[in-house]
Amino acid sequence: MRFRAMVLAALLLVAVAVTVARVPLAAAPATDLVAAHVAGPLPIKDPASPLWQSAVAIDAPMSGQVVAVPRAPTPSVEAVSVRALTDGQWVAIRIDWKDATKNDGLGHDAFKDGAAVQFPSKGGQPFICMGVGGDSVNILHWRSDFQADIERGAGPTTLGANPGAVGTLYPLAGVAGFRPATDVGNPVARATKTTPVESLAAEGFGTLAATATGEGDGWAVWRDGVWSAVIARPLSTTAVDDLDLAPGATVAVAFAVWDGARGGKKTVSSWVTLEIGTPGAPAPAPARPAAPVQGAPVPSAAPVAESNVGAYIAIAVLAGVATSIAGVTVLYGLRRRARA
Repeated sequence: MRFRAMVLAALLLVAVAVTVARVPLAAAPATDLVAAHVAGPLPIKDPASPLWQSAVAIDAPMSGQVVAVPRAPTPSVEAVSVRALTDGQWVAIRIDWKDATKNDGLGHDAFKDGAAVQFPSKGGQPFICMGVGGDSVNILHWRSDFQADIERGAGPTTLGANPGAVGTLYPLAGVAGFRPATDVGNPVARATKTTPVESLAAEGFGTLAATATGEGDGWAVWRDGVWSAVIARPLSTTAVDDLDLAPGATVAVAFAVWDGARGGKKTVSSWVTLEIGTPGAPAPAPARPAAPVQGAPVPSAAPVAESNVGAYIAIAVLAGVATSIAGVTVLYGLRRRARA
C-alpha cells in the first residue's frame, strides 16, 4: 500500500506542476485571431477582395484525426493560414491551405474538398472532436460539391456523370414521396442550393445533423494549388445550436480541412481564441506578411509553444524528485521482500 501511495504522490506532483504552470501539452498558434472591423459589406463571396488585407493572418497548426474510424494520423497540410473580418453584424473567416488538386466532382466514389469552422454552442471549449454529450458545437462546413452545384446549376445527372449507362423511365417520378431525401429536406439531396456552407450541430462523432436555421454562408476559390475559403455567420442569432456573439466578444474556434484526393480524410486544428473587433480598435501587429490568394503558397508554420522557461525548470526538478521517490520506493519494496 505504501508503495502505491508514494508512486501516486510522485505522479500527482508532476500533474500539479503542469497544471499550475499552464504548460501547453499540444501545439498552438503563437497569436490569437482578431476579426478586424471594416466598414461596408463583408467580402463573403470574394476571397480575393483587398479588404482581406485589413486582417492579420495567423498560422494554425494542423494534425491528423485519430479518434474515430477512418483514422488519418498524418495531416494533409501542416498548417492553414487564417484571417477574419467583421462589420459588426457578421463575422467572416478566410482559410487558406495547400491542395494540389481540386476535387468537387459527383459520384459515389468521388470525395470532395472542404473546410469548416467549429464554434462552441454554449461558450467555453467543448471536446475538440465535435463536442460531447451535453456540450454541443456548431460547425459551418464549406463543401466544394455544394459550390459546384451552385456554379453549374443543378449539376450533372446520373446518366451524364456515367457515360454508357442506361436510364429507365419512371412515369411517377413527379409524385410526392418518390425522392424521400429531397422530400424530407435533406440538404445534400436538395437540387437547388443557395449557399455552399451548411450549418451543422454535433455532440460527438455520429451525432452530426443539419440545423434548422442554416445561417452560414461563404465561397471559395482554388488557384495554383491553393484553396481560399470564406466561411461566415451572423453575430447575433436565436438558433439553439449557435452561440450569440457581439463586437468585443471572444470565442473559441477550431478549423478543419478535407482533401478529396486523400479519400476525404479530415485534418484538424486545436482551439484558437477569436476576438470580434470593434470600430476604431487598433489592429494587432502582424505576425508575418499576409499571403495573397492568387496562387501564393500558404506558409507552413512550425508549432509554436508558449515560452515559460521557469515552468519547464520547475517541472524538470519535480520530475527528478518524483523519479527519486519512485526509485527509493522500489528499493524499499525489494528490501522488504528479501527480509520476508
